[in-house]
Amino acid sequence: MTEGYEIHKLLRVALAVTTDTGLVFSGCRCDGRNIGFIVEGTDPDAKEISTVTFNLDLNRLLVDTDDVTMQQERALRGIAAWLDINFVELQDLEEEAA
Repeated sequence: MTEGYEIHKLLRVALAVTTDTGLVFSGCRCDGRNIGFIVEGTDPDAKEISTVTFNLDLNRLLVDTDDVTMQQERALRGIAAWLDINFVELQDLEEEAA
């Protein structure tokens, strides 16, 4: 069950990402602990992973830097720093898993 303070954090992340980057909300996991964002006009079912995903349990903002502009990436890094969230590039995770 997601607690009140966790919902507050999810809302802060969602508001910051959609306001500062122009990305749009694409959905959340059924338990509400992961939320995703995509570039406006993109089919949310076209990719297995959203362009930007916030994971509440890992306090991590996972970003596919190939799909965002440099301005959006800088904004996302700033959001992560401001909200004390770990910023992780999807490519780094893929290399780590290989």
